[in-house]
This record gives sequence, C-alpha cells and structure tokens, in this order.
Amino acid sequence: MKYGIKGASMVSPSKVFLDQNNPRHEPFEDQEEAINYLCKNDKVLAIAKDIVLLGLNPLELFAIIKDENNTYFTAEGNRRLCAIKLLNDPDLAPSSQQKEFKKTAKNWKPIKELFCVEFKNREEVRIWLDRIHAGENEGRGRRQWNADQKARNSGYDKNNLALQILDIAEKQGIITAEERKGRLSTVQRYLGNPVMRDTLGLNEPSAEQASTDVVEKDFNIMLTKFVSDVAQKKITTRVDSDGIKKYSRNLSKSEGVTGARGTRRELTKTVGAKKARPQKPTEPERPEKIEPNRKLEQSLKAIPSYKLQRLYFSLCDIPLENHTPLLAVGAWTFLETLTALNGRKTNDPFSNFLSADRLAKMGFGDKKKTKGIRTVIQRISDMGNVTKHDEKSTYLNQEQLANDFETLSSLLVALSDGAKGKT
Repeated sequence: MKYGIKGASMVSPSKVFLDQNNPRHEPFEDQEEAINYLCKNDKVLAIAKDIVLLGLNPLELFAIIKDENNTYFTAEGNRRLCAIKLLNDPDLAPSSQQKEFKKTAKNWKPIKELFCVEFKNREEVRIWLDRIHAGENEGRGRRQWNADQKARNSGYDKNNLALQILDIAEKQGIITAEERKGRLSTVQRYLGNPVMRDTLGLNEPSAEQASTDVVEKDFNIMLTKFVSDVAQKKITTRVDSDGIKKYSRNLSKSEGVTGARGTRRELTKTVGAKKARPQKPTEPERPEKIEPNRKLEQSLKAIPSYKLQRLYFSLCDIPLENHTPLLAVGAWTFLETLTALNGRKTNDPFSNFLSADRLAKMGFGDKKKTKGIRTVIQRISDMGNVTKHDEKSTYLNQEQLANDFETLSSLLVALSDGAKGKT
C-alpha cells in the first residue's frame, strides 16, 4: 500500500457509490435505500450544510474499492459522499428533506473530484477502519479529547477562563494533574456566574487572558480555597445560581481576605508560585492478562503436549478482569497436568507433591527460600478446588493470579523440562 500523495487519486463523485454493506447499518438492496437510511439516522443534512460552509475536511480522504462495473464504492466516507450526492442532486434526497437540501444547495458549487485512496478489497482497508472507528484500542486507534483538551483546542470559548484558572492552580501546586481530571465543568459552572467572577475580580469567561483586580494576597487565599474545594469534591456541578452566590459570599469572607482591589493584572504574570504539594504516587496499571513466559512456551512444545500448550495459551490470552474464576480453574488444571507428567500419583495433591524437599532438589533452595513458591502453590490448589466445588465461593483476585504466575515462572519451566518425553 503506497503512502502519501502517490497512493491517492482524484475520482469523480459520479463514479463512486455508497457502500450498501457499511458496518453502520444492515445491508441495503440499492442506493435509494442507503440514502434514505443515512438521511434519517446519520445527520447527512448537517454534514451537507457544513460542507457548503467550509468545504470538505482536508484531513479526511475517501477510501474506495473498485467493483465489477469498473466503478467504486466507499469503504470510508459514506456519509460525506451521501451529502455531496444530495447537494449535487437534491431530488435524490428523501421527500421529507428535499426542500431543505435544495435550500442548502442553492449557492452550491458542485464538487467534481474526490481525494481518494483505492484499496483492493475490504480486508485490505479493514485494519485502517479499525484505527479510525473502533476506539482507542490500547493506543493504536484515535483518542478522543477530554474536556481540558477540547477547551484548549476551542480557543476563546466559555471554558477558557476555567481552563486558565486550573492551569495556574496546578502550577502553584494547589491541585494535582490527577485531581483536576473531570473538574473543568465544575470550575466553569462557578466562574460562569458573575457574582463568583466579581468575588475573584475575574474578567469574562471567554477572555483570551485571565486577569483580576483583587490584590494578590486576597486572590491567592480565595483561589486556594476554591480550587481545593473543587479537588476534594466539596463543590460540584450540582448547584444552582443561588448556591454559587452563597459560596461566593462565604469565599470573600475567608480568613485573611481584606477585600482590597487594585490595578487589573494578568494572572500568569503576577500570581506567585507556592511550594507544590507532594504529588500523589501514580497507581500502577492492573494486569490485564497473565504475562507469557517464552521459555515456558518453548519447553511445552518440546514435551510435546498439545493439551498443556493450549492450556497455557488460554491462560495468557483470556482477559483477567472478567474471567478470573475461569482462569483459577485453568491454573489448577495446568499444575495438575504438569506435576502428573513429573511423576505425581493420581491421589496425591500437587501441593503435597511440590514439597519443600522436592523444591530443594530441583534447585530452589531451603524451606525459607521456597516459602513464597509454596504459598503460591497452595493458593492455586485452594482457589481451584473452591471455585470448582463450592456452591458460592470463587476466586476473583486478578492481580494476585497474575503475580502468582510470575512467582512460579522458573518452577513452571523446570516442571516442563522435567516432563519432556513423558507424554
């Protein structure tokens, strides 16, 4: 697949047709049925009005696939193509929207060419559609902007002042980056109230640069109180105008506030930085799956045991969070099978078989050194049995199970090596 301009071409809209098998909807029999659906459900008229106003988005190309008639259908851009076709010929629109499309297309200069990338088939384009439409996908797909990022991109909108206040407060150490997540709407709601803005001496919410005429000492006291209350969720968006006015009056009466006013000044240039509060430690991400051990994988192949290979693949492939009980039984079965191939008798639990003496002979040290391993072995034995046999109790700790497999990694390799040629 060529990348860049060389991989794209200009194609007439008359040669490109709507995809009647688009993932957004059930398959349609013809173009008219597809148009009617898109106009009814996918806001094509709004797209058409936006195209007339601004033109086609230069950041988005059409993905097309050639069909048996030497024409094309859209693999990406179905709604945009529908809007263009109806602007070019409003009579194609559903009768209920024809009048509006004709009005929208009144001063329309028809688009004669579409900037397209051609793909051989659906399979070739599918992976790129996933990157656009299937969500973040562990970072591989498009990420949606959060409220702060939208506000920064929007420029001088109603959130601009609130965003600047949060930026200043974070720089001063009043609020941490983690604490401010999801708090923009609360700050915006309060600063959208003229009484609250007057208390802090702030200018309009859409101002390019936040400024105040409250003296610096007073402003710092009130800003610290306000933002701290936001961070600690003492105040939220669930408040009416009277509640904000009452909060503002109490804020102006905070200890140490004089009520003095001075010359208006830009906040980023005059607010003194305070000693930052210690940042909260970042919580580690919970393990999503059991981490595979490549040495163990190779050793299992050399036994050889298809059962053990499939068991281990499933243990490492199935997500922990929603399937911990299933994986607990799988872990129990995995150890049962491995120890059986190492000579464990049928009626002997693997927790007994893997005694401290046996572990010492396998090179894992004395009882003190093998305590952690033996604890994990017993836990897997217990949790597997409970999950299998108890009518209510089951094992649900995904982090523990992931850690247990990490703890046993060397032992599992040793057991697998010991089972070679015994199947």
